[in-house]
Amino acid sequence: MKKVIIQIAFQESLLRTRAAMLKLRGYSVLSALRAEGLAALPESVYHRAGLFLLGHAATLEERAKLVQQIRQKNPALKILALKSTVHASNVPGADATCDLEDAETWLSKVDEMMGPAPGE
Repeated sequence: MKKVIIQIAFQESLLRTRAAMLKLRGYSVLSALRAEGLAALPESVYHRAGLFLLGHAATLEERAKLVQQIRQKNPALKILALKSTVHASNVPGADATCDLEDAETWLSKVDEMMGPAPGE
């Protein structure tokens, strides 16, 4: 069974690109475009997922609020916040923050946070 990642992005092109990259690494990906898309996901997915990937292209306040909402749904869900040169602040409450400019770096961090695949 594939491990599940929930990702939120604030730009549709990045949403599709990140989903494709994660799927190539063997993950099942549930994607949401902005907070509105996240609100449409059923509550049960927050307990099936092993990681929440938070996109970079929103204000720090918006991203911190999303982390709080995720923590209310599943306090144990690991959260990896991506950051860029424009949005460089660490997001309060996230388990880890990673630069998005180097895809291999953040993908490796995803692998580390997700742990070994079942049966490994």
